[in-house]
Amino acid sequence: MAKDSTPIEGTDEESFELDLTELDNDELAQFETNLVEEYAEMRSSETLSADDADELTALAAAIAEVRAEMESRVALFEADEFVADAKASDFTSRMAKKVAAPAAATFEEEAAEVVVPEIVISPKGLEGDIPASDVTVVAAARKPLAKIAADVRGFRSGQEVDSWTKVASAFIARHPDIRSSDVSSGSRFLVASIEAEFPEDRILGDDAVVNTRKIESITSDTAITASGGLCAPLTPWYNLQTYGDVCRPIRDSLPSFKADRGGIRYVTPPRLSDLAGSSRVTTAAQDALGYTTQTPAGPTPPKPCLHVVCGAENTCVIQAVSSCLTFGNFGSRTYPEQVEAWLKLGRVEFARYQEQELLRAINAGSTQITAAQVYGATFSILEQIGFTVASFRDRFRICNSVNLRLIAPFWLANVLKDDLAAQAPGDGLGRYNVSDAMLNDWLRQRGVTVTWAQDTLASDPQLPAPVAGPIGSYPNSVRWFIFPEGEWLFLDNGVLDLGLVRDSQLNSVNDYQVWFEEFSGICQVGRVESLAIVSDLCANGTYANGSAVRVCPLP
Repeated sequence: MAKDSTPIEGTDEESFELDLTELDNDELAQFETNLVEEYAEMRSSETLSADDADELTALAAAIAEVRAEMESRVALFEADEFVADAKASDFTSRMAKKVAAPAAATFEEEAAEVVVPEIVISPKGLEGDIPASDVTVVAAARKPLAKIAADVRGFRSGQEVDSWTKVASAFIARHPDIRSSDVSSGSRFLVASIEAEFPEDRILGDDAVVNTRKIESITSDTAITASGGLCAPLTPWYNLQTYGDVCRPIRDSLPSFKADRGGIRYVTPPRLSDLAGSSRVTTAAQDALGYTTQTPAGPTPPKPCLHVVCGAENTCVIQAVSSCLTFGNFGSRTYPEQVEAWLKLGRVEFARYQEQELLRAINAGSTQITAAQVYGATFSILEQIGFTVASFRDRFRICNSVNLRLIAPFWLANVLKDDLAAQAPGDGLGRYNVSDAMLNDWLRQRGVTVTWAQDTLASDPQLPAPVAGPIGSYPNSVRWFIFPEGEWLFLDNGVLDLGLVRDSQLNSVNDYQVWFEEFSGICQVGRVESLAIVSDLCANGTYANGSAVRVCPLP
């Protein structure tokens, strides 16, 4: 560990390296207590992931390092009676108890014994590995504990972390890259920085008069004496509350494959209709009359045999989808909360754009169908889905073992619930308590697995934003997609890059850029059938009864 604190080159702020030797006895003891509490809290969880096991190991190593420092101090104080009496009378006994506590090796062994469930990590799981509490941007930004320095495995330079667990993990990750020769030469290796913050009235400058006034304002009898009224300036509120999720339900519902080479080649599969004419009945009488290819020729054509030809070869390549934000250096340094808010929403907008791109591709490869509403919305939508599935299974001779994939906007479920609630009262208030699980089960019974998409095509009607005046309503039509599983594949290059851009042009105007970029693609490898159906939509609650009888078309 480094033993000195130096300013980071290129900044005016002083940064302090986390150095155990610079902590006094009370700070060292508190640091050890914090680490043990974090370890105990994480270890008490009923389920632990692979990442949790790594963090437990990192915590164990950090606890061992802190206790080693404690033990060395105890040994030093015991060897020096004057120091022990003057500075560490109670520290020696406190540290001896902590050192006698379960050794760090016990923590490491316990972490190694954690049963981690088998996890299959797919390229599209990059965001899914993030806990929902981190990807849901609903609360004010948390103040970071430290910033990670450069050259730390698993961390980006300057990454802000908010727990001692992550600081400890950074130390463990940095350690293997430090060569023994570097250590012996006295080189210092920055791992994390903690910046002290002071209000303006606690910062002294070069003006002695101003400095005196600031000191007197805090220490004078007048300042200490309480006074009535609200005299102090109001506290600034810098946090920016933002909302948004980076969920990707459409992408996650498609079969996903990693495309290291940038794409795939595939052959167009045959359809059942391509085999028409390959089968025939030949009667005994026809056989007795002879075939046209015999000598002498008979009247019966030869039995058919379809010649199989190779399907056309197709290619599908990934594409780069990017998003970029430009920040000013001064604004970033003085208002980091604004940068964080824009970065969070930048990922949300990036996810929405990606999902809409998937919908656009699926829509372009689908047959466009329209459907009118009969009775209420619930009856009509369920009937249309059931008929589409039955038609598909009939034409392609598919048994019930194969389900189709249905993609519909999430708010369609709300419309169906409202439609049921609008029906005439029956057995109490159950019509107001239709659950998502119930709707999903109705769809499964009709042969589909539903994906409730968070987004719709940009060209489709959107839910109106509230404005002064009457409240809006759901669109009077909805577009949904249906296709057999495996018709569409998602190609993923496996990486979502988040980077920083600085060049001479940006530096000349004191700006820098932050960008997101993902390489992915979607391929229609089945080429069997994909339908885009636009249905009329009105939650009017009508259903079949004596006054509303369905008029069926004549044969």
